[in-house]
Amino acid sequence: ELACYSYVNLLRTCTAKNNGSTMWLVDCACGVGYHHVRYLNARIQKMVEHQNLKSCSSFVAINGPAHGPLNERCGAEFVQKSQKPPHIFGGPECNTIDLPFCSLDGDADRIVFHFRLPDEQDSFCLLDGDKIAVLICTFLKQEFDALEQGIGSKSKLRFGVVQTAYANGASTAYLKSLLGIESVLIAKTGVKYVHAAAHYYFDVGVYFEANGHGTVLFGDAFYDSLANAEKALRGQPRGRAHLALERLRLLPPLINQAVGDALCDMLLVDAILYIMQWNAVTWSKLYEDYPSRQCKVKVKNRE
Repeated sequence: ELACYSYVNLLRTCTAKNNGSTMWLVDCACGVGYHHVRYLNARIQKMVEHQNLKSCSSFVAINGPAHGPLNERCGAEFVQKSQKPPHIFGGPECNTIDLPFCSLDGDADRIVFHFRLPDEQDSFCLLDGDKIAVLICTFLKQEFDALEQGIGSKSKLRFGVVQTAYANGASTAYLKSLLGIESVLIAKTGVKYVHAAAHYYFDVGVYFEANGHGTVLFGDAFYDSLANAEKALRGQPRGRAHLALERLRLLPPLINQAVGDALCDMLLVDAILYIMQWNAVTWSKLYEDYPSRQCKVKVKNRE
């Protein structure tokens, strides 16, 4: 409920006249996320109607528990590893060719996005955890810069991102150019390592593994910084810095900082795209991945 409220209020901060909404097909991997996506979408649509918001994205759940086998030819892991769109076992009938997708895993703690290029039915473009991290960092830096410009002083917040060795090198290069070399860390593979690094080294720490598991952590210094910014802006005419402050305040209630939460990440990504007036194609063009391939290798004994 709180995530829905924060999401809708974040959409309200969009200043563009032509607000861009998207219909997302949400591949739930025949897992538990299916019913939650349907609930979230229903609540969001009611909130939008109540608040007279011009437009809002919709999230159409497909591949529920009763539609097919769990994670079989669908879900975040299948899509990310095979570089293929998921098989659709069940859900509302609609034209899937031109719609962007997001795929959850069976327990809804990972998410990746993907789409097909217009007029190219066999094309496939994956927006994995690296792309999600880049999008979030791009948005956060934009808002932090606007806030700093408004209050006229440089923030001392430690803002950075943590990746693993599985990250595509192109994303790492992009993030270093965006945030600076010292703000991009590579940790051991595994959520417990990237989470610990983001918590220890940064006041605002973004982490996403390439498989789509990740979140954003906000330390005490972040909240202190916003409180100080509010004091500095008090009495000034409302401008871009006030808008940045409002947006930054809405992020912690939207984001699940305790664990990777695909549904919260889905709402965050859509809100950023909505505010920046981007679609999945625009997002995908932030940088071009270096060629790579991932696959599963079955072994008799993993010891």
